[in-house]
Amino acid sequence: MCGIVGGNLFASKKTIEEAQNLIMHRGHDAHDAIYINGFWMGHNRLSIQDLNESANQPMWDSDKQICIVFNGELWKKTMDIFNNELRQEFNFNTKNSDTEVFLYAYKKYGTDVFKHLDGMFSATIYDIAKNKVIMVRDWVGRLPFYYLHKYDALAFSSEMKALTETFTDASSEVQIVLPGHFYEYDRSNGQITKNKYYDIEENIPTSDTNLCVVSHKIRDLLDRAVENELIADVPVCTILSGGIDSVLITYLLKKRVKDLKAYVVNLGSSTGKDDLHYARLAAKWLDIPLTEVKINKTNVQKEFRNSIWAAEMDSWTQITPAVAQLFLAKKIHEDGYKVVFGGEGADELFGSYGNIQKMYYKQDTNKSARINLIKNLHKNNLIRTNKAMMFGGTVELRTPFLDREFAEYALSVITIDAKHHKHTNGFVDINWVNGSHMKYPLRKSFAYLINDEGMPEELLFRKKETFQVGCHTDYLRDEQEKMTTTFNKLFRLPQKKKGKSKIVKSNILLKDKADLQNIESHFDEPIHVLGAMSKPNFPLEDIEIISVKFSKVGKSTIDKYPNLKAVIVRGHGHDIVNKKLLDEKGISVYKLNQYTESCAEWCVQKVIGNKVMVVGINGNIGSVVASKLITMGKEITDSYDIADTVISCVPYDKHEYKKNEKFFNKNFFNQFTNVIDFISISRGPTHDNKSLYELLSEGKIRSAHLDTASTEIRDKLLSIDGFHFYEHTSWQTKQMPNDEFGKLLFNAVKVAKENINDKLQHSGGGL
Repeated sequence: MCGIVGGNLFASKKTIEEAQNLIMHRGHDAHDAIYINGFWMGHNRLSIQDLNESANQPMWDSDKQICIVFNGELWKKTMDIFNNELRQEFNFNTKNSDTEVFLYAYKKYGTDVFKHLDGMFSATIYDIAKNKVIMVRDWVGRLPFYYLHKYDALAFSSEMKALTETFTDASSEVQIVLPGHFYEYDRSNGQITKNKYYDIEENIPTSDTNLCVVSHKIRDLLDRAVENELIADVPVCTILSGGIDSVLITYLLKKRVKDLKAYVVNLGSSTGKDDLHYARLAAKWLDIPLTEVKINKTNVQKEFRNSIWAAEMDSWTQITPAVAQLFLAKKIHEDGYKVVFGGEGADELFGSYGNIQKMYYKQDTNKSARINLIKNLHKNNLIRTNKAMMFGGTVELRTPFLDREFAEYALSVITIDAKHHKHTNGFVDINWVNGSHMKYPLRKSFAYLINDEGMPEELLFRKKETFQVGCHTDYLRDEQEKMTTTFNKLFRLPQKKKGKSKIVKSNILLKDKADLQNIESHFDEPIHVLGAMSKPNFPLEDIEIISVKFSKVGKSTIDKYPNLKAVIVRGHGHDIVNKKLLDEKGISVYKLNQYTESCAEWCVQKVIGNKVMVVGINGNIGSVVASKLITMGKEITDSYDIADTVISCVPYDKHEYKKNEKFFNKNFFNQFTNVIDFISISRGPTHDNKSLYELLSEGKIRSAHLDTASTEIRDKLLSIDGFHFYEHTSWQTKQMPNDEFGKLLFNAVKVAKENINDKLQHSGGGL
């Protein structure tokens, strides 16, 4: 692991050295920069393979025609394939440098060799004969890599800061070198050509259907991945957070590494079932020493700015773990280690995030979501950890779960129970049930350790926690605004202009601002607009009206806003409000659905019959559906004898409309004379899935189109050709213009204010 920087945008030796100094934390063992035909090639070395000076960089081939600066490692498989072959053909200058293997592999095979190189790397090659500069990055982007292309000239660096600090007027123009790509910069015309050499989506094997086969392959491939990455001329250690991913990597390392040492970081004392608790449990089982890196909020506050500077990000989801990783890396460095192993990548490969499990129920969409997680890793968790560990202690992170062969197979594994429709491509009928466990196939692959090697069962089936929750730095999420402001200052990005600092006086709060762009322009009075994680800068007792889309409203909200009198719920999330409690407190609830038109359009697009029964026709969506059907020339009927289509628009929530639970059951559908098509915009609990399955199987329902579906036997429903499940996408059919939505919300607030005034009129209060 190292730092690379260079290009012909750098004006002098002084500027390239200043840029190198900005990323010196990526390698202290050697550093140099050379000038080739007006183009700088700079390198800061963290020596891990071949510790001799002859392996320092920049590195030339023996003919002085090709120069390379290389950040990363080539793994054992690649070294076994290429090292001996190339050493016999070319005049190597080093004993065992993977950089020189990379250099001569390119010299012999050109850019075609990139797809055959197994490792983690970002590298720049200057090919004098071709008058080209090539920038290349490994398949998943384990290491950061950025460039700036301006005035037909180029600058590149391992981290953004070397570019944003040098070219202060071009901070917003810095770009990412994409994983699985190489970029050719033609010195003759200054143009860059981007070329893809690998796409994991094209390399995923056919899914296995038998859990025994899956378990065997996962064990074998992960074991080989750890072995493959154990190539170093320095000692290695491991991060042991107590989660299943780090536990398995540590277990596999323990079999190979003598005197393996583990590290865990924690803020404060253990609160019970947190990282520190499980790390201690794992270390005791594995019989390895565990170093506990203890931090406190004072430590964290001192490193707050550095964590943003190190990670080069501003999202609380990245900064809350990054700040803890700075302390972790510092201690690992102090103990004399340069290489640490971790469990990064497993969550993305197996889709073990709540939103993935909840939103992508079908095999095809679930697989696509996991592929996207892997393709975006180079923008978030993976690259943040790399930068934080390098900045905190110049420690290289290795992540065997992201071994290419393992990753390809892992993405083929079915991780959910709900099945894809059998009549489409890609359906796999597996012989196991994943249940509610995230990463169940991975856990099951190592379940033998419980009986065979005494592994505590609670380690294998520990509930997933994010790193920041497990080590208790998640409290910093309330500092999101400060993170963004600090980031923009550090990386010279435009700051939002702020007027004079004064607290706006208003009793109206609009929360969850994703759908509230320019909402202030629709109001003729001051309002407060906050994101879900933003901190209020106004007296909480002022607020009398709140509008929410995602944030739950219950006892804690009432306690926080003691004078609350009205809640306006936007979108479909009506049951995020504790209606019973709010009624007891005299707080009115208003429902505002900006997706009515979209949901109605979704319904009518699926109608193929002519005589349609609309259940819930008097509701907001139902009335719009009816109007659209009439325009289409369809007949609306309430007769069970002639209807050939049923559209459900009935509401459901856990409070006011719970009576509609399983409304659409066998008794309801048996009233119809004809075979029908069933189209439902209603929530999952309104459908009796068992009845739908039986009636679809018997042919009494020809087709069922459900926007949402409960989990009960959903996998069986999805195996029927006539069942179509849309994973709650109806709201995307036809977006309401922002201007129209703004007027709608303004009117809802206006009604709430009028009703509050009516109630308070006798006391002279009101808004």
